[in-house]
Amino acid sequence: MPSSRPRPSERHHAIAEAAVRVLAHGGLRALTHRAVDREAQVPLGTTSYHASTKQALLEIVVTSLVERSDAHVSAILSDPALSARMDSSISIEELLLGIDDVVDGAAMRSDAMRARYALLVELEPGDLRRSLLEESPMRRQLIPAIAAALGRLGLADPDLRAKELFEISDALIWQRQIVGATTDVGTVLRHYLYGATQS
Repeated sequence: MPSSRPRPSERHHAIAEAAVRVLAHGGLRALTHRAVDREAQVPLGTTSYHASTKQALLEIVVTSLVERSDAHVSAILSDPALSARMDSSISIEELLLGIDDVVDGAAMRSDAMRARYALLVELEPGDLRRSLLEESPMRRQLIPAIAAALGRLGLADPDLRAKELFEISDALIWQRQIVGATTDVGTVLRHYLYGATQS
């Protein structure tokens, strides 16, 4: 008779998911082994078995967030409709629609984004923080794609403009998740892009 116990990989995944939720709703101080055990509904001590220190637990969380982000970006870039727009003579309005979709999709991953922001506020400079910032899948894959589209639009210094667009978008997601602002993303980005074409 097969065992009903979860496989180690399944339990590790459950712990990672639970840790993200604890961090998203309680911040870094709430992220304890006992809190993750409770959230994951596993026996006390299970999280400590998989991550014996707070640093190891943070590494599990960051790995989970990076994997989620990677899957999200891959899904975006593999969208045939988006690929067709990005590979052809794109307009500013089409680019805005694409970026708006990215922002909406990221904002819908509420727990992941809130956990990421909580870590960015609290983590000291180092490998974990870099994994969520300059080395993040969103930044590494989306900025070059946006830069290529901006180049086709004829904007000067498309690499810099793409980075700026990414930073603005990230700030808008922060506002939506943390502040609860209802600023229209399309309006902000439209002003930026049309202003950039005049500079």
